[in-house]
Amino acid sequence: MKSISKLLILVSFYLSVNVHSQEYKNVDSLITEYNNHINDTTKVTLGSLIYQNLSFTNPEESYKYAQEAVSISKQIKHESGLGQAYNNLSFYFLNKDQLDSALYYKKSLVGYSHQIAKYKRYSDSKYGPCCIV
Repeated sequence: MKSISKLLILVSFYLSVNVHSQEYKNVDSLITEYNNHINDTTKVTLGSLIYQNLSFTNPEESYKYAQEAVSISKQIKHESGLGQAYNNLSFYFLNKDQLDSALYYKKSLVGYSHQIAKYKRYSDSKYGPCCIV
């Protein structure tokens, strides 16, 4: 019975490591694509996806992508991207227990809520979030 328990623990550990390594490969692919892309809506979407993948494992790195999404979205006048970036920054500060900053970004995105809803609808479509124009 002890050997079965040890085997189950080893198998679960092995599966856990494989799942996490696959996640990092996906994030690495997103980062590579992000770095090779021009400043447009797709780059903003990629930055948001990277933020979402890194927000708990590497929050400081994810913050960088959220900040860049704000900058690019303002530059190209991409309202839904700006709203999503503000939302990401709000969650970042909420997770760091900096409630004033989290509230600031939540209030900043109020005007973009209709754009975020459109963004979410398209990101859930069969074409994925990279097809948002």
